Amino acid sequence: VSTQSTGVFAVFYIVAATIADFYKLKPHVTEEIMFPDIGMMPIMQFLPVFTLGFQCHMTSVPLYYELNNRSVKRYSFVILIASFLVFILYMLMGVYGLKTFGPDVNPDILLDYEAKDELMTIARVCLSGSIIGCYPIFAYLGRGAFEDTVIQVADKAGRQLERNSELRRALTLLIWHALAIGVALITASLGKVLAFVGSIAALFMLFFPGYMLWIESKNGNIGYKVSGSIMMFLGIFTFLWTIGFNAYSIYKSP
Repeated sequence: VSTQSTGVFAVFYIVAATIADFYKLKPHVTEEIMFPDIGMMPIMQFLPVFTLGFQCHMTSVPLYYELNNRSVKRYSFVILIASFLVFILYMLMGVYGLKTFGPDVNPDILLDYEAKDELMTIARVCLSGSIIGCYPIFAYLGRGAFEDTVIQVADKAGRQLERNSELRRALTLLIWHALAIGVALITASLGKVLAFVGSIAALFMLFFPGYMLWIESKNGNIGYKVSGSIMMFLGIFTFLWTIGFNAYSIYKSP
């Protein structure tokens, strides 16, 4: 069974378990659920989540080459169906989580369920399996980016390095695993990690594409120059804002 199939099963199971628990627990949420005017501050707080979502494009190439009878049209159809399923699953998870626990539902909804809840124990195992299944894809991408950087730096220094060196590959993965374990041990909340990673993702999403447009504008295209300048400004602003805001939140948190 492929890691992708394991991840898909885990997502469907967690949503199904949340819905089943709602009807099993039969909660009585008496407090009225309000949707207040939240203002701009919380929206800005969640900017890293949106920018991090953009990073999904990094896995597009490996996933495309795993597609049978691959073509751009077929791949676009797969992406459309996957996006629709994600929307439906997120909506069901949010609605039934809110109906079960009311407005005080934990952002990490699995924390609201008791340890003796068998359905949610299996859901936690499924979630762990899904994350483990996705890990090799991101490790492969990270290793490739690191190796390309090392080779380019070596070329500029006048040294020729062998591509896909087994020793360098092993060292890269050992460092990758050590950093992942270290972050997991130090940081209890995944949200804090996502906030900082999402801040960096804003540079990939806005600043660097804008910088490429700005370079192309040297050919005389004023539209590229304006668009590139706006994107670079938004990228730097999002990066600095989210980094500063989340660092301050961590400092102020007990």
